[in-house]
Amino acid sequence: MSCFNGSNTLDEMKPYEGPLMEIDSMKTIYSDEAEVKVILRAPKQLALQVGDREFPNGVIVDFYEGGEISSTLTSNYGRYFKETNKYVVSGNVIINELKDSKRLNTEELYWMPAEEKIVVKEDKQVIITTKTDVLKGTGLDAKQDFSTYKILHPTGETTLK
Repeated sequence: MSCFNGSNTLDEMKPYEGPLMEIDSMKTIYSDEAEVKVILRAPKQLALQVGDREFPNGVIVDFYEGGEISSTLTSNYGRYFKETNKYVVSGNVIINELKDSKRLNTEELYWMPAEEKIVVKEDKQVIITTKTDVLKGTGLDAKQDFSTYKILHPTGETTLK
């Protein structure tokens, strides 16, 4: 027998639902055939019970093409869902595409690494700044490196060449 005051039965006691592990200053490298494709860094990562991961202090994701950084994604918060192999990042989400100097600003986006795709839901605003224009709208489908994209519901004016 152990000491148990009987005030709570085992059925009434709640199981621990917090993180299994906490990692400070983490870095994950994704590669394909020994070529770096993505580097994900975060000041803190929480490994959760169901296999998900949470990044309460944000993430920095560098996307690589041909051994060089092609774009960078930053956010204030992130979460990885193991079951669907999907990340959601939120809070001041910025993607900087380096080759053509494009910049995406939004408050939330989904990144699907297996599909190499990012998505912004149709109810979320996007602002894309290029060398010549500022494009606005809601919703977005794009390659993960932001080399190509489609604003689902564009608003405002732009210059066509």
